[in-house]
Amino acid sequence: MLCFLSTPIIASQRGCIVNTEQRPGLLIFTDLDGTLIDHYSYSADAALGTLAELQAQKIPVIFNTSKTIEECQSLASELNLDYPFIVENGSAICFPDQAFAELARQVMGSATWQSIEALDDDQPLPVCVLGAELASIHEQLMPLQSSFDFLVLSMTDVDTVCELTGLNKEQARKAQQRRYSEPLIWRDSEPALAGFKQEVAALGLTLLQGGRFIHVLGPSDKGRALQALSACYRDIYQKPFETVALGDSGNDLAMLQAADHPVLIRSPAHALPTHNNINNLRISQSTGPAGWAECISELIQPGNKQRG
Repeated sequence: MLCFLSTPIIASQRGCIVNTEQRPGLLIFTDLDGTLIDHYSYSADAALGTLAELQAQKIPVIFNTSKTIEECQSLASELNLDYPFIVENGSAICFPDQAFAELARQVMGSATWQSIEALDDDQPLPVCVLGAELASIHEQLMPLQSSFDFLVLSMTDVDTVCELTGLNKEQARKAQQRRYSEPLIWRDSEPALAGFKQEVAALGLTLLQGGRFIHVLGPSDKGRALQALSACYRDIYQKPFETVALGDSGNDLAMLQAADHPVLIRSPAHALPTHNNINNLRISQSTGPAGWAECISELIQPGNKQRG
């Protein structure tokens, strides 16, 4: 069981938030596809009861996903979550709460910030950018199409995206609204992929294997984003926080390595990624959101022991 404290706070004279207790808080960082939501149906139903428990205890559930801003906004609204979320494999941190965003600006120093038009909201969404802009990625990536056979998701016709993902057209269009990374539809051979990885690395870009696609992005990952947002919480609340991270794919490994309590969720679609160098790792018995609920319940409920 994790011992944590919901956060009693008072406002400081500096405008930051100061905690009146010093026991650690808890932050839960979660991948989405294949983790909090089902790989095939995109449903979080099996995790809803556990999510309700976390909300009752005021424990932040923070998306840390390859999905876009628009996709995360839709799911956060559906699940009634108003916490910061991390998009496009650690490329940016979004702050739906304007007051919290202002505090984050104060403690995150010289970070690059943008204001993005938010879905169904009169106010723009404050975004702290950790990675590269999509135009810069495309400038380096697209010439490689002369040597390798791949499609980029943001430029693929929506019907093909629907066929590959099982999303409806509205959902597929949101998935294509990339700003800081590009998922690839790989149509070349496995040996060619090895050469492609070398070319991408030589350009200073990052290539990550997700549950459905390979992703090309700048010098960022989910682990660095977890560390940046955790530090933000610590500085704002002036207290320590323990972190839980849950994911199912190779692009989640950096996040799991960075967390105090890493959780690998079994997938119905692929084998577990290699995870030999992750300490204190918990592996679910169930897949997807059922596995998510299983492991979170074990972590926050008394009388349960960790299973490695």
